[in-house]
Amino acid sequence: MTTNPKTPHEAAEEALGAENVADFEAQIAALRADIARLSEVLAAMASTGSQNIQDAARQAFADLKAKGEEAADQATGAMDDVTDSVRRHPLQSLGIAAGAGMLIGLLMGRR
Repeated sequence: MTTNPKTPHEAAEEALGAENVADFEAQIAALRADIARLSEVLAAMASTGSQNIQDAARQAFADLKAKGEEAADQATGAMDDVTDSVRRHPLQSLGIAAGAGMLIGLLMGRR
């Protein structure tokens, strides 16, 4: 006498009762739906978080660029001032440059 083996669903219904198995299946379906919604929420949060990071990086880049441009403008202004000073006092500028070069040469030669 051979009997066909029972499926897991049939065995569960026999052991727990059809009503309990149906209730359990409904809970599993609800759990799957909750997990799917949670996955969607997490994906949306990750997208929003990465967008916030990108926005912050763009803002930081813009701030650094503005500061760099300001520093370049200041350096250009300082170079213009030095150029004007050299043109007004050429001999004094030549003496300062020669003295600085001699001092650097002496310091480098002693090593």
